Amino acid sequence: MRELDWKVHEYMGNDLTGFQYGRIGQSAYKETETGVEWVSIPHYSTTWEGAGLVMEWLSGKNIFHRIKWASSLNEYLADVNGDCAYSVSAPLALCKAYISAMEERNNG
Repeated sequence: MRELDWKVHEYMGNDLTGFQYGRIGQSAYKETETGVEWVSIPHYSTTWEGAGLVMEWLSGKNIFHRIKWASSLNEYLADVNGDCAYSVSAPLALCKAYISAMEERNNG
């Protein structure tokens, strides 16, 4: 799941060039001339707090998004600007839809 969090973090405008996963929960690091630089990457795809950060960011950019329970599928449906994803987890569905929307925008 951390790969999804990494992509979301980058699509939200955070440059992670040269960084790699740290051994500490949500951190990434890179070595610099002056030492080691650490950055915190929230758990966007696995926590409501992380999903809230994504929703706040999308709202700030006026990007349509919604999450709803699809009872017939017993999963959550997330829609980000017309790109949809399903998952048993709402945060995961949101991150998948967000990544899909961003990849379509960048490749379209």
